[in-house]
Amino acid sequence: MKSDEFIVGVDVGGTKILSVVVNNEFEIVSRCRKKTKGWVKDTNPENKIIQTIEESVEQAGNPKIVGIGIGAPGPVDPKKWDCHKHSKSWLGKFSYCRYPLKTFCRSCCIG
Repeated sequence: MKSDEFIVGVDVGGTKILSVVVNNEFEIVSRCRKKTKGWVKDTNPENKIIQTIEESVEQAGNPKIVGIGIGAPGPVDPKKWDCHKHSKSWLGKFSYCRYPLKTFCRSCCIG
């Protein structure tokens, strides 16, 4: 990774979503944390994840993002990059990587 390239890491949990931007030495340059509120029916989890990523990237000065890693709860469909249709997670069914891939970079990993 070059000195002007950065990676975003996202932790999607039951109580919070945390996003960090790291430099080529894996030092945290910025971070953003939002409460999940997974128990609230009308909360859109995809929007919370997007907002968290956008805010951490903006706080880092909008650097060139070359990859995003997402830690996600529950079973994930590795072919579609979304929550498994049988997941009982509060997240429901949506694509983890659709927005990050369209917006920031060409590489997104979930696990």
